[in-house]
Amino acid sequence: MNQKMNNQIKSIFLLIVVFLATSCSNDDDNNPCANSTLAVTATAEEFTIIATATGGVAPYEYSIDGTTFQTSDTFEDVESGDYTITVRDANNCTSATSVSEAHLNSLLDERNGQRYKIVKIGDQIWLGENFNFDTNTATSTSSWCYDEESANCETYGKLYTWEAASQLPPEGWGLPTQEHWQTLFSEVENSTAELVNGEFQSLLGGARTVEGNFIFKGTYGYFWTSTPAAEGYHYFRFNETEGNGGVVVSDVGVSVRLIKLQTP
Repeated sequence: MNQKMNNQIKSIFLLIVVFLATSCSNDDDNNPCANSTLAVTATAEEFTIIATATGGVAPYEYSIDGTTFQTSDTFEDVESGDYTITVRDANNCTSATSVSEAHLNSLLDERNGQRYKIVKIGDQIWLGENFNFDTNTATSTSSWCYDEESANCETYGKLYTWEAASQLPPEGWGLPTQEHWQTLFSEVENSTAELVNGEFQSLLGGARTVEGNFIFKGTYGYFWTSTPAAEGYHYFRFNETEGNGGVVVSDVGVSVRLIKLQTP
């Protein structure tokens, strides 16, 4: 092959390289998403998902199914499950992130970082486990682990005086009223077995008497209400076969199941 032909081949090769480079450059110039910085993160809690978009070109739209988009970054009353949240910007560029069912069906207590499962039964949203926040101070004791064993707190939550329980709930949550409990019982057709073994998963954590004795762990679950009575406060007690209410003085230690408060 002579020098002249070699030079011609090199010239053709260089032209091809230049053409391809120019084509790529033009493709990037025509595609606003090629170098987009659009990104999305999401938090999920209490059956609500909140997305946060950054980068890209505002305004943003958000989708929980990748098909239907909305301008609001918040999805409320989301059914239980895992989701992929997609954000779309003004250039139709998209970015996605995932949220887990475990976070969606939960309440995070920011005071100690503990995350609690939540369940929806009828129109009510309840904790799906007993509360386990330490209310004790250097000078007062208002909550206990059954038999003073920390392992029982991990399984059954703490036992609280009424005063401690009434000050316990995070924002948006509260002690259930006697009526709340009665509504819950109606929703499960008065089946205490359903409350113990179903999604509510009542933990039969027993109680602590005023005298300091621990009684009935694994046999009964006792739960405070916010409903007052002349002698103290109403509570509910049940196991797999029976359930009933009663009234005790506020210094007795029983379990706490919080309910999500309904907004007006």
